[in-house]
Formats: sequence, C-alpha cells, structure tokens
Amino acid sequence: MGECPQLAVSHEMSPDGLVWTYYLAEDSYFHDGVQVTAHDVAFTFNMIMNGGKQTALYSGYIEGFVSVVATDDFTVQITLAEPKATMLGLIVPILPEHIWSDIEADGVIKTVEYFQDTEYFPDGPVGSGPLVLSEYSLIEDFVRLLAHEQYHQHEGLDTNRINVDEVLLVIYENEQLMTADLQTGEIDAITGVPPLVWETVLGYDDIEGQAPTAHILEEFGFNCASQEWRESFNEATGEPNFPDASTNYETCNLSVRRAMTMATDVPFIAEEIHQGLAVAADSLIPTATPFWHYDVPEEEYYHFNIEAANELLNVSGYHQFDGSDFGFAGVRENESSGARLEFDFYVIRSIDIDELTAQQMQIWWEQIGVKVNIIQVSEGVLYGIWFNMQYDLFIWSWWPDVDPTFLLSVLTTDEIPTSHTDTTAWSDAFYSNPEYDQMYLDQQKLMDPDERQAMVFEMQRIAYRDCPYICLVYPASLVAYRTDKYENFPDMEVNSGISPSSFWYYFEITLIGGTTANESPYNVDAGDDVSTYVGEEQTFHGSAEDLESSQDELNWTWTIDESGETTTLYGQTIKYTFDNAGTFDVTLSVTDPEGLSSSDSLTVTVQEVPEEGLGWITGYVTDTTGEPIEGALVSLNDTDQYENVDVLGLYNIAVVPGTYEIVASANGYSDETASVSVEAEVVSWSNFTLGVTSGSVTGQVLDSATEEPVADALVKLYIPGEESASYSKKTDGNGSFEILLVDEGTYEVVVSKTGFETNDTVEVAVTAGEDASLVIYLTADKKGGLSTTGIAVIAALAIIAAVAAVALLLKRKKGSEPELGLPEGDKPVPEQAEEPPEPPEV
Repeated sequence: MGECPQLAVSHEMSPDGLVWTYYLAEDSYFHDGVQVTAHDVAFTFNMIMNGGKQTALYSGYIEGFVSVVATDDFTVQITLAEPKATMLGLIVPILPEHIWSDIEADGVIKTVEYFQDTEYFPDGPVGSGPLVLSEYSLIEDFVRLLAHEQYHQHEGLDTNRINVDEVLLVIYENEQLMTADLQTGEIDAITGVPPLVWETVLGYDDIEGQAPTAHILEEFGFNCASQEWRESFNEATGEPNFPDASTNYETCNLSVRRAMTMATDVPFIAEEIHQGLAVAADSLIPTATPFWHYDVPEEEYYHFNIEAANELLNVSGYHQFDGSDFGFAGVRENESSGARLEFDFYVIRSIDIDELTAQQMQIWWEQIGVKVNIIQVSEGVLYGIWFNMQYDLFIWSWWPDVDPTFLLSVLTTDEIPTSHTDTTAWSDAFYSNPEYDQMYLDQQKLMDPDERQAMVFEMQRIAYRDCPYICLVYPASLVAYRTDKYENFPDMEVNSGISPSSFWYYFEITLIGGTTANESPYNVDAGDDVSTYVGEEQTFHGSAEDLESSQDELNWTWTIDESGETTTLYGQTIKYTFDNAGTFDVTLSVTDPEGLSSSDSLTVTVQEVPEEGLGWITGYVTDTTGEPIEGALVSLNDTDQYENVDVLGLYNIAVVPGTYEIVASANGYSDETASVSVEAEVVSWSNFTLGVTSGSVTGQVLDSATEEPVADALVKLYIPGEESASYSKKTDGNGSFEILLVDEGTYEVVVSKTGFETNDTVEVAVTAGEDASLVIYLTADKKGGLSTTGIAVIAALAIIAAVAAVALLLKRKKGSEPELGLPEGDKPVPEQAEEPPEPPEV
C-alpha cells in the first residue's frame, strides 16, 4: 500500500527539497461542469493555511508551507520552510474557487442548514470526484450518490466513469439487521461484517466475501490527561475548560497502565473474539503498511501474565481494597491517596465485538484488583465524552492515512483538546511526552526513507513502552456481497484499499444480465478555432457521437462569452454576429435525453474591419441529388477562417480582397476545391457538389432462443486486423440499430450484451450511398456472465457503510491557533509519570 496519483498526475522536487511542483490532470471537472485547475488547488491550500480553527481538519497536511501558487492553469508550486517527507500524501479535497471565493470568513464552519439554504450552494455541495451527492437523510440514514460524467481519466483505468449509475449508502446501527438485509437481497454488499457471524453470512445462498488486510487499528485507550490539564480554567471567563472531566487520575500512572496491559491477552482477542479474522496488534502503525510497522522485540513485549501484573501493582504502591484473595472481585487502592482502581470503560453500543472484548478485559482485570464499569453509548455521544475528558477507558478504532504521520500525531501534546469545545483536536488518550513530540516534528523532515523509518520505529517503541494505548488488533476488512446480481469483484487483498466504501470498487464490478447504463455523448466537437470580423455573421456547427441517441435526439447548447456578456443559443447549427473585436470563448454542450452531457470549446478571434473593406465568398454545398449538406465545412487554405454550412446549405465568409483556394468537406463525402478572387464590397459565388463516399449499416439484434429483440446490445464495426472499433452503436428498445456515415469497405461486426455470448463474427460490405441491413442473433450465456467484449455497466447498486467506518469521518483535526480554553503560553504542562519499577520475572 502506498501513494498513487489522483488529481496530480506527476511531480518534481527541487534538489533542496523546498520546492515541489505538481502537474495536474487536464480533464477534471467539478460537478457543476467547471474545469478543475491549479487555481482551485492554490485557493484551497491557501484557505487552509489562513483559516485557523475553521480549516483545522486539514491543517496537519500544510504544516511548514510557505506558499502555494498556480504557475499556470495546470501547474501548482508549493514552497516549504523545511524539507517535508509527506508531500506525496496530501489527501486534501479541492474546493471550487468560483463558489468558495464568495463565502464569508466564518462560512466554513456554518451549519448543515446554512449549506442547504444559502445562495452559494443552490444545488448542494460541489466536488470533483467520481460520485455526485444526490440526496441524503439524517432520519433514514442513507446517502444517495450518482455517477459523475466528467471525472478525469486515471492511468490504468479503461474509463473515466464508474460502472454504476447510482450508489446508495445505508448506515446501520444494528449489525444483525444489516446481515439479514444482505441475505434477503434488500442490499447488495456490506462492509464491516461482524467476525462472529462471518461464516454464517458466507453460508447464505449467493453470498461470497473477502477478508483482506485493512489499514485499521483497534485500540484500547487510557485517559492520560494530567490533573492540572483536567482542572484548568479559561482565563477570560473563569469557566472550567473541562467541567465534566474524570476525577480518577490513576490512569496517569504508568504502573497502572502497564499492569493492565500485562493483564490483557491480545492474541486471545485476535484469535478467539475476532475468530482469527484479525492480527494481534502490538504497535501503532498497522501491518497493512509493513515499511512503517514496528514489530515489538520479544524482550520488550508485554506478555499476558496475571501474576507479574499483580506483583507490579504490589511494588508500585497499590494494595487490594477488599480482601487479599484474588479469587474474588477485590479492588485495589492507592496507598497514598486512597484512590480506587475503579474506572468507567466506554464502548460503542452498536459494535458487538467491542462489547465482548470489554467484557473479557473486565474478567482479566478483576484478577489484578482493577474494577471497570462498562458503559455502552452511541458513537455520537462518545465524541462528546472524549472532548470533555470524561472517560477513564475506551475502545475505538483508527482508519489512518497510508503515511504514518497522522496516526503518530494523535499521541502528540499539540493534539490534546484545550477545552471541551475544542473539536479540532485528535488526541483521544491525552498522552504527552516531549521526546515523542520532538520526534514527530523531526520525522517529517527526513527525506531518506530508511532514516525516517528508524525514527518512526522509535516513536512506536516509546508509545508501546508508555502504554497510552493497548493496541488490540488490526482487523481484516470483512466484505460480503451478492453474486446473483454482480460480478467482476476486485481482489481486495491484491488491490489494498478497494472495497464497497471506496469509489475504486465501482470501476470494477458489473451487473449480470442487466441493461447497460446510459453513456454520455462523446467525440463532441465545436469546431476549430476561427477568425472573423466585427459585424459579420459566423455560422457554428457541432458534432457528437452517442451510443444510444441519434443526432436529432441530442440537445445542443452553445454558450458565447463576448466582452463580459454571455449569450446562450440552441441547435446543432447556430449563427452569431460579434459586435466587438477581441478573443472570445464559444462552448458547445451536448446533452442526451437522459441528461448526460459532454462539452467542447473553441476560441474566436474577432478583428476590426480593415480600411480597404471586405468582400464575401458565398455559395451552396449540396450532394449529388441537390440536397443541402448541413454542417459541411468551407475553409480557406492557409488561413484560420472557415464557415459551416447552414440548414439551407448556404455559407458566407467575409475576407479581405485577394485570391483564395477554398475547400468544401463533410464527413462521408468527398472534398472539393475551388479558387476564388474577391474584390472589396463584392460577393463572389462558389457552389460545391460533394460526392457520397459513405454508406450505412442498419439492422436488428434478436435472442436466438426466443427471437425477442435484445435492447442495449453494443454493435461495433471493426476494420479487419484493427483492435479498436471504427463505429459503435447500441440497439434501441426494439433491438434495432442504425450506423450512418460509414466509409466504404469491409467490416467485421461484433455484438455484445451482458448476459449473452458474443456473436460469431459477421462481415459486412459497405457501399457508398447504400444501406447494408443485418439481423444478428445472440445466445444467452448460461452462466449469466459478462460477454467477452461487453462494456462494464450497471443500472443501480445499493451498499451499506459499516458502522465502524463512520468514526473517522466525524473526527476533527486540531488547528495550529490557540483556543480560548487555554491561552497561548498558559497551557498546563502534562504530568510525566515516573518510570515504574520493572515487573518481576515470573
């Protein structure tokens, strides 16, 4: 597992490591159709750099940034104060500048209602990923996402569009209901299958699953916040920073934490409670990133040993409060303060595996005189308890970045909340160690991977030694899915990180025997850049291809920006007169009947009329029967002037006086050339008759068994020996297809449809001016699989997001600015527990 390009397709680093240059994909568009550029990237990073608390969620990524600038439309340059080793892991969503630049300074942290009702977001959030938010319900717990038609092409992917039209994410609070809905077909895939029912789920009809290694740490945490920190006050208001903080400070004692660690059988939790579907954890970084994972040496490992844990507490100033017989639930107390080793232990109510783990830990700890009160709460409630420093103990999970920096950061002093309102902090154990803090800063500056690895290992060694966490397990990602509807499931172990909760999954799966998804128009062409004169009418003609729709069924929208004024015109062919000299953009958007669109643009250079005046070349372009050829192109050789023929076959080009060679051309017709002399204020006529060089292929695709028409079959024409199809079209509801303007020649016809075997190759001869008609039969695939040349498509997909996966989305990062809770310079210094005596050898 490692970094891979997304919006940035390549990069360069200066020799001193202080300047990083990123080159962006040039085919990425926001969900509102505006192109993503380097200016959006620079805007986003600068917003984070200047946003303080409001943008603290991503502040860790930009620590040490001096400047972020767009050097051109698709190049971003970042300058650093010091070398930074994490510059290939900047997982920062890019905001559209054309929307966010209008938002007031405090708008970033407005409520959800603000973003629903404000003038800035009339159509909801706008991103640039492969999925577009359609709707969501906080009451019904679902999120509906639609495919983004203009996601940029990734290296290694055959398409820039996911293979689904729609994704429905359903969030379950009840694991039993989740697995039951999978069994009945209410949902099609689930992530986070409970280990206790994994084998049962795999026993359901038409259900399969995978258990790949996941980048997850399930940890047990201690409240390590010092008494000074918990009892601190806001100097401005006099109010306590943590009014509900726990008053049991025994978790600050390293001897207590270490003894409880020694009384926890981590391998048992992995093998018995998680049913062998997890790896016993030791250090902070999961084994999914082996380069950064630290294997704790045998001599430093806290083996499960109840007797040694008891002896450690005995020599550390704790005796048993209620009796000396460890066979019953006696509770130790601190001999100096009288404080009992009795703690509140919080677990998330909806996660059965955590509850079982807590119950087993409770049993073990009773044997060393430690009592825990297990309290089940919702995850939302647990966040409030966290920020209030209210718990003593907890079980939770981290889903970290591939780079180790983030997960290392959650144990730094800077990530401890400064008050119960500081929701930007990431530290849930409130651990503090100056040596660890300095290493955290230093490891980010080490550009040599081996040197950095050594420091990351040392940080994990310190964290293991000091026990702010008991690292419990690295759980497998348990994914189950129905195989009676979908196929082509990716290998999630080989392709680490791919699951139904990641968008990459939807570039892979396909529907068995279903109808294919509608595809957007392609090969959209608004024409080449062109020159004209002020006051002269210019004709524009667009072209596009669409697998499902004819040219007449497509909607053609032209947007012309002239001197700050925008004009919108409709139709495949339009006329427009420019009133101003200058350079202007003309954009054509082509939309199919299902609402999917694609676009293309050209630049028009408009010149003032010269002193000598203008003449005109005009005429008609027709075929050999006298019918006008709408959209034919008449161009002047050696110039950038041309005119498209209108619906009547007429063209008109304004030129300075002179002699010109002009060429008339059209797709499917022969070119014709003429020489024309033009005088000022005189119209020179030149008509063209173009011969037909193309024919058509029409026909119908039928089911060989029933002779029923096969809709949405893909018909492709190949030149023999060529790997790519020259022409493509899908059949309509009657199984019919029509492919026009096919060049003369012989073609191989290949027809494919999900759920059918590909037809035996058929040859067809195309003659100019004639139609070749075919009837092609397809045989149903008994396996119901995808045909060998079929396109990967799906109508709709419903999946669920595991409850545990929600935690990462809700957590907040701590900003670099001081909070009111603890003014800068007056933060309490966390207590450093004295090194406990070494446990006795047993």
